[in-house]
Amino acid sequence: CLDMSTEATPPSTLPEDDGQPQHQSSKNDAKRKFHLDILYETETSHMQYGLRHSDFQRYRKYCSRKLARVRKSLKLTHQQGHKGSSQFNKRPIDINTANDERFLTLVLFKAERAWAFSMQIKQDMEIQENNPRLRFHMLKRLEKAVQSAQFLVQLSAAKADNPTNLQAEAYAANLAALCAQERYDYQTALTNYVKARAIYDKLGTVSTSEKKQMCKDKVERIDDSIRVCNYNLRKDKIAGTEDTQTLVGKALSGDDELASKLASLNLSKNPSTSKGLREIQWQGVAIDTKNEKLQAQLDLASDYTSACSTSSGNDQVLLYDKLFGAYAEALKLVKDDLNLYYKTAGKPKAGTSDLHEQNLLKWQDYINYLKLTASMQRTLALALEQSQSSSSSSSTPSSASTTSTTTASAKSTGGVSASAGTKKAADLVRLYDSVLRGMMELEAIAPSDKTSDTSPIYLFCKANRCYWLAQSFAGSGKMTESLALLERAETYSSKSREEYTALPKSEPLRESQIAKLDHLEKHIRSGRTKIKARAFVQALEKKVASDQPEQDVTEKSRSLLEGLDSFDVSFLDSKRLIDLPPDFEPIAANPLLFDLAGSELTFPSLDNRKKKQGQGWLSSLWGR
Repeated sequence: CLDMSTEATPPSTLPEDDGQPQHQSSKNDAKRKFHLDILYETETSHMQYGLRHSDFQRYRKYCSRKLARVRKSLKLTHQQGHKGSSQFNKRPIDINTANDERFLTLVLFKAERAWAFSMQIKQDMEIQENNPRLRFHMLKRLEKAVQSAQFLVQLSAAKADNPTNLQAEAYAANLAALCAQERYDYQTALTNYVKARAIYDKLGTVSTSEKKQMCKDKVERIDDSIRVCNYNLRKDKIAGTEDTQTLVGKALSGDDELASKLASLNLSKNPSTSKGLREIQWQGVAIDTKNEKLQAQLDLASDYTSACSTSSGNDQVLLYDKLFGAYAEALKLVKDDLNLYYKTAGKPKAGTSDLHEQNLLKWQDYINYLKLTASMQRTLALALEQSQSSSSSSSTPSSASTTSTTTASAKSTGGVSASAGTKKAADLVRLYDSVLRGMMELEAIAPSDKTSDTSPIYLFCKANRCYWLAQSFAGSGKMTESLALLERAETYSSKSREEYTALPKSEPLRESQIAKLDHLEKHIRSGRTKIKARAFVQALEKKVASDQPEQDVTEKSRSLLEGLDSFDVSFLDSKRLIDLPPDFEPIAANPLLFDLAGSELTFPSLDNRKKKQGQGWLSSLWGR
């Protein structure tokens, strides 16, 4: 049983500081309002230290260790005398000398420890049903938790800011309602549940995304308890059938102080709640983080992104390398946080996930999305640069010659060789394939109402891919396939133009992309004309080759043995009946061993090598 002597005195009658250490607080500390996110502290501790599996004993032990660490950091331990002494010294908390936020944490986890102990005893009551002493012990521990929560309200009202004070009131009201419900005082429990619900509902409207979901879950759990209280009150014919919103309205109208606190609650005016917090909108959901290293890497990546958009050439390549390094470091930080969470709380079962894990996974998807987008932009810029250089040197890779000329003649005319043009076209096809795969991966990470197949940039890349694939086929002499691909490229280009034209004129990329489409369609038309000319020249060459007289080719006459299955008399001219020597034919390589000479051989005698046996009557006794 853990020591609870520090909770024995009611909050209103806590004694003065007998052996309290003298904390020298400055004027700034006296003016500064403390802040403690009570809901976040309790909910994350519940999920990480046993309550995911309803292990109240593990959570109670964690609270005891937490209290020991905080007391040691505040130099407020119960130990008296020299180091290692076991004499207990009561060290109560005084509101007047509490000049650190850790005092709020200390009081909070005292209440949490007492509550966890009461819930542990309640679980034991299900096993030992005939032990009334357990219920008495459970109620006493629950009362001590309520006392600590009420003292937390007093401490936060004197030292903390408005959001902390409201969270402390909601926490104390929830514990008081739970204690009253265990004592079957449903009217008091209902009043406190309604008060806690009103506060959590208001906090959920002005909090961060993760805390909004926590408040929503808390309100849902309180609503279940309110329905239980209403059911028991109706059963005893004490209360009517009022809904939850009506009860909340009555509670706020009857408590002007609480109503004024809720009305003045505004997160943006409270710097302590947003200190060190980064919040973004991702897929219609707000996600936030307090990891300063992660925020620094995201800021660095944003700077590199802006610099990449205004640079070109080798400078742009170096900037993209630094950008990917920043994204890789940010992903490492998020994965480290996930691994720490799984190590502390244990990996949840399939289909279950808490808010902190969901928040980290969304950050991971968001950074992957940014990294993949930057990779696509780099690949697309490289593809456009190579295509422009190819177009400047030669309008199409196949325009070096309109006839079957050599590579030297193509270079002499100022064009490029067919093999070099085909290789460059194949490289561009691979680059556009990489961009298209990246777009499909982006859609998998961040699905939207408009699929990638109908997006204008996707259609633009498809058109460029078909164009350069057509040039690659043309370099290989496949003119029919090349013309079909140019037709497909023109279709994609027209669809992309329609999508860009439908965009508002204020769109920054609208005019530039339409200009790129004009340039592409111009090359498609010129490429189609040149490929048709090459196809016509190839057809003429084949016709000329077919009109030339065939050379006399004396075919080897067949022998009589070869022409048995047909009426062929060509063997008469050469008078060949069979081929000598005959042609070699493969046969199975099986060994043929026949021992035919063994019966004809005479082997020498070996009798002289045999050992002679002894003769005599003594040798027969020993077998000699």
